[in-house]
Amino acid sequence: MKDIIKDIRYEIHEMVCDTKTVKKFGIIFSLILTVIGVWLWYKHSELWVWFAASGGLMMLTAFATTTLLIPLYKGMTILSIVIGYFVSRIILTIMFFILFAPIGLFMRLIRNDILDKKINRKLPSYWFKKEHTPFSKEKYERLF
Repeated sequence: MKDIIKDIRYEIHEMVCDTKTVKKFGIIFSLILTVIGVWLWYKHSELWVWFAASGGLMMLTAFATTTLLIPLYKGMTILSIVIGYFVSRIILTIMFFILFAPIGLFMRLIRNDILDKKINRKLPSYWFKKEHTPFSKEKYERLF
């Protein structure tokens, strides 16, 4: 639990909060609100006025006084950091159980050892002999 809080605090501490970033946030957020307002207008909902007005006000604030948007920007960013922390772990867990666990189970069922992890007591060494090649400048200049 301490690691979760520590990671989230680190992300919040590294948050960029300059005027250029806040202005971008205001423009994008106002466009999203305006698009929602247009969609609600198209669906004949009476809420479209509030979304369109909020989008217009946000756009005006983004260009006129960006500093008024800083608390909203910080709040939305902190919320997205917290949500993103948990969602990313959920997605990675689902990917593990959908992709990697079945592959590992299948490889165990067919008894295939790709990594060559089985211990073979008959072998004197697990070391692979490397063939020695003569030194050449071209080899070191063109490594790949």
